[in-house]
Amino acid sequence: MRSSEKGKARRKRSKRTKAVRKPKPVTFKGLPYERINYLLIGLGIALVVLGFVFLYFGESVISTILLVVGYVIVLPIALIWVPKKKKIAPEEPSPSTADPGVEPETSS
Repeated sequence: MRSSEKGKARRKRSKRTKAVRKPKPVTFKGLPYERINYLLIGLGIALVVLGFVFLYFGESVISTILLVVGYVIVLPIALIWVPKKKKIAPEEPSPSTADPGVEPETSS
C-alpha cells in the first residue's frame, strides 16, 4: 500500500461516530440513612465530645477509652449499618375499592 492509500483508510475509520447517550436524570431517593443511623452518629459524636472534656480535665484513661469507642467503634458502625427492610404484607382489596367502575351488588 502506498502512503496516500493508508491515509485514506485512516480517514474513513476516523469519520465513524459513536451514538451519543443522553445522561439519565438524577432523582432524589430520600435520605441515605435511617433513624437508627442518625442516632448512632449522635451517640458517637457525644462520646467523642465527652472524651475531649475528660481529656481537658486531665482524666487521660477515661478520655482515651471514650475517644476510641466513639471514633473506632460507634461512628463506623453508624455509617455502615443497614437496617433490614420491613416486609409489608399486601392488603386484600376491599369490595368498595376493588374496582371503582363497577357498583357492588346488593341483594334485596
